[in-house]
Amino acid sequence: MTTAALARTLTRLETMARQRTAAEAPLLDRLRRDPAAALTSAGLTPDRWQKAFQLNLFSTFNVTQPVLARMVERRAGSIVSIASDAGFGEFRMADYGAMKAGVLAFTRTIAKEYGRYGIRVNTMAPGGTEVTDRVTPRQFIRPGVMADEGDAAQAEDYRREMAQDIRHQQAVQRRGLPEEQAAAIAFLASDDASFITGQVINCSGGQS
Repeated sequence: MTTAALARTLTRLETMARQRTAAEAPLLDRLRRDPAAALTSAGLTPDRWQKAFQLNLFSTFNVTQPVLARMVERRAGSIVSIASDAGFGEFRMADYGAMKAGVLAFTRTIAKEYGRYGIRVNTMAPGGTEVTDRVTPRQFIRPGVMADEGDAAQAEDYRREMAQDIRHQQAVQRRGLPEEQAAAIAFLASDDASFITGQVINCSGGQS
């Protein structure tokens, strides 16, 4: 294919893409306004992706980087990142799951880079968790929202639907407890796991 022919082909493809985007815009707008689609991939917005990145992936980097230099000096250390079962792919969690998958990759990379300094880096990936003292449901977390704000009925519907979804996926059909996840973290951080690095403990009752 000549350069001119390639340019014409690219121009046609670009025109087709613009036309298709324009034709599908009303459908995408309806999906974004549909409460049932608001948490699916079709309802995601760039702002929500950015918030998911800041809360889940950048925060992991932000707290890991400062401690690495001290651990390198000491030639020892143990880091346990918190990912999620959603990092392996989960219904209605495209943004959150993508960032937690990033946490998994970041943790394994750090483990390979810093193992020579005696630093172990692992991940605990919880599944559905019974958090009775959560004041603000995850879907309402955003700048300017007070802890007691939000649609309580919508939050309860979301929690109930997610709990049902999780139970259908689990071998142990109940939601996990924070104490169970803390025990997995304590093990990875302890000397009992002295030869374990770059690994993930999926504390989800067999959800994955």
